[in-house]
Amino acid sequence: MINSNVGSLERKKDLIKNEKTFSGPMGMGLSKSYELKKKKICIYNTINGQEKIILNDKESFCPTKLKK
Repeated sequence: MINSNVGSLERKKDLIKNEKTFSGPMGMGLSKSYELKKKKICIYNTINGQEKIILNDKESFCPTKLKK
């Protein structure tokens, strides 16, 4: 039996471009950014877990600090 989720995950990985990882003090702040289609995805580590923001322009830069 083939799991269809595995195939969709592989296709999504093929769409991800310019993946970058970052390290901040004590592992907090911007941890990863990548482009998916025409959007920029920014992932932050916070005290409350991970938070993700999506920017509509892939040419934008992820803010180094997540605004509250």
